[in-house]
Amino acid sequence: RGTVVVIGAAPGMGKTGFALSMTSHMSESPDNRINGRPPVIGWFSMEMPVKQQAQRLLASMACVNLKQLRAGILKPEEWRRVQQATDTLAGWRVHFDDRAALSPRRMREAVRKLAADEGRVDVVFVDYIQLGDGERQKGETREAEVAKISRSLVQIAKDYNCVVVAISQLNRDLEKRTNKRPMLADFRDSGQIAQDAYLLIGLYCDQVYHPETEKQNICEVIFLKNRNGPLATIEVVFLSQIMRFEDRYRQ
Repeated sequence: RGTVVVIGAAPGMGKTGFALSMTSHMSESPDNRINGRPPVIGWFSMEMPVKQQAQRLLASMACVNLKQLRAGILKPEEWRRVQQATDTLAGWRVHFDDRAALSPRRMREAVRKLAADEGRVDVVFVDYIQLGDGERQKGETREAEVAKISRSLVQIAKDYNCVVVAISQLNRDLEKRTNKRPMLADFRDSGQIAQDAYLLIGLYCDQVYHPETEKQNICEVIFLKNRNGPLATIEVVFLSQIMRFEDRYRQ
């Protein structure tokens, strides 16, 4: 609590899906229940409408193809799983806000209201940092504006004793390298993002660039910065059709 976790990756690596999987695992786990209830999660989705986010969550929870769910062409057994997932989701304390280009002030107001309504806030997701409105002043650079947004997320985490999980875009320079795994220098528009993060995580799926790779459906979760632990790369399974991340060695 009181810290910011930043997740960055190139397009197509499943950044939003990874964050939604985190939401599912947090809400499902009995270890995360407080007074018998799931954690309170605020989701600021500036890129995607709530309906699309909910569809992704349901597809992941029910293990059904996202495209088929949107088209409404599932089998009876799949519809049954979707209904069960819907009932489960209704019991979670996940609150979506899909207003575009939220400023730090408006985001803070929303978190304050959520804390007042629910009694607390445990986790705040922001998708994604660069879509926020830093209320740029005349003569202020884009880098300074993004830095202002990043610092505001740190303040929210501290003031509301919660974890802020923020998604970030990466610089286009990544595409020019042979090795396209994320690096610290790739975080777009502001070095302040990397500086403010308690954990800085990069995602890399080799099959996006190399369709014939042996690492099919494998995503590398790369810890680029960890203030209280080691740096490492962990491989997880990414099932893109159902937008679900899982432990690679799950029994």
